[in-house]
Amino acid sequence: MDLVWLRNLLSYEEQQYHHLLSMLEPTIIRQGKNDKLIWPCNSDGSFSVKSCCSLIDNTSSANDRVFEANVWIKGAPPKVQVFLWLAVQDKVSTRAFLHQWTVLSATQVSCVFCSSDLETSEHLFIHCNFSRSVWMKVLDWWGIQCCLPRTLDSLLLQWPEMVHGKFQRLAWRLISSSTIWGIWLLRNKIVFEERTINLFDCFSTIFLGTS
Repeated sequence: MDLVWLRNLLSYEEQQYHHLLSMLEPTIIRQGKNDKLIWPCNSDGSFSVKSCCSLIDNTSSANDRVFEANVWIKGAPPKVQVFLWLAVQDKVSTRAFLHQWTVLSATQVSCVFCSSDLETSEHLFIHCNFSRSVWMKVLDWWGIQCCLPRTLDSLLLQWPEMVHGKFQRLAWRLISSSTIWGIWLLRNKIVFEERTINLFDCFSTIFLGTS
């Protein structure tokens, strides 16, 4: 099957394309038959939310469910929940991400806070000296001492385990989401408004919603 594209495919798109072709290859097209959608998880072929939830529960691990609970946090604004989901996949518009899509050149990919490392999601929200200082201040505020994990998904998984009690864990989850969201808002202030940012600005954004 030869297809004509409006632009050259990126490497991961080529992989997805060839994977799709391999899935379609055994398909037999029968003349004179109408196409119809069949949901294989129900005996009658019809879709139901119950069967979909059952499929997800059966295929996801315990860690997956814990991770989802720490991304789709009860009480957090929907836009923050979606942002967390994108951030752990490194799909937010960091400079590294924009460079992959040729929006920025290779000379424009350094972190807006430290100007020394590639601005990926994990660097921006965890490993940058500015962001690490923010997390250490948050931990110190709660009287907790620990080392930050290397990845953003590990942070969201481990973060609630630092405190005990249902209410405390919910509050702790909200603080982690607010911290990540606050760092992102301040990052955008630097990029789009050429603002000078300090730790006080970050805490005002996280806890007071101001910047």
